[in-house]
Amino acid sequence: MGMWLNKGGLPKLIVGCCLLVLIGPLQVAALEISDAPGKIIPVGDVDYHVLCTGSGSSSIILESGLGGNYLDWSLLQPLLSSDQVTVCSYDRAGYGWSSMGNKPRIADKTAAELVTLMQRMEIPRPISFVGHSYGGLIGIALSNQPSKPIDGLIFLDSMHPDQYERFKTGAGVDVPTNPNRAIIFSSPEVISYGLRKEDAKIAYQISRKDKVRSTLYNELRNIKESMNAIRNMEWDLLPSLVLVHGRRDWDAHATDGLMEDVWLSLQTDLAQRSGGEIIIIEGGHQLQLDNPAEVAEKISTFHLGIL
Repeated sequence: MGMWLNKGGLPKLIVGCCLLVLIGPLQVAALEISDAPGKIIPVGDVDYHVLCTGSGSSSIILESGLGGNYLDWSLLQPLLSSDQVTVCSYDRAGYGWSSMGNKPRIADKTAAELVTLMQRMEIPRPISFVGHSYGGLIGIALSNQPSKPIDGLIFLDSMHPDQYERFKTGAGVDVPTNPNRAIIFSSPEVISYGLRKEDAKIAYQISRKDKVRSTLYNELRNIKESMNAIRNMEWDLLPSLVLVHGRRDWDAHATDGLMEDVWLSLQTDLAQRSGGEIIIIEGGHQLQLDNPAEVAEKISTFHLGIL
């Protein structure tokens, strides 16, 4: 999932750019806005889909990677929610049940939009922010917002602003950022990876929407601009935690092991620059789906520490 391969089988797009643009034979009923399980919260020109569970006096916000939506958290969110913690997943503008946002789609712009959305959500502080993959970049941008809207930052196998250069020089893998090449058409089995059967059909139908394809294309098109902005921000403004996948899935495509080694070095750098602890968890890039119990335990422990 999220890996685009050339004919020789060499990985061309690192996991961290989850590409969910599908065409396939699966027949499912069309989804309507009334089917959204959460609330629709209007902010300016965008209607955001937000799903909050739990009823506590502190909060955790879950931010998906490229092409993702609230379903990415369908196994983890119930484990985090309690009568002491409110947990909210949401669909970024253009994804899931949220309406299209203004372009370009850049990480620091998304962070600014999220600040306004959080004000409308009226969730209790302190707030821990969990950013998976591309969501980690949004987390850094959010921590640099003048209003200081979050109190802790958890990187969940996060992208790193230098990953494209490091994969090229350290592993000999040239990862393209041109969305004309990067957008793939995957099977329903790929898009439903790790999801419950009832959620798999929803994920497939969501991924076929034109707004999702357009948003994913635009986020990829502007990925280097997002990374350049994040690179120049402060990374150590908040308590932080770095959770990293431990299963060496990419060795199947790069038998020298260099891709996995470079990824771990990027995560180590992220931990050093943010001042956070790094923890390796068994599972692949989709840790919240591969090992939700251990991820939930690490996040909950961190969150308790900022209360």
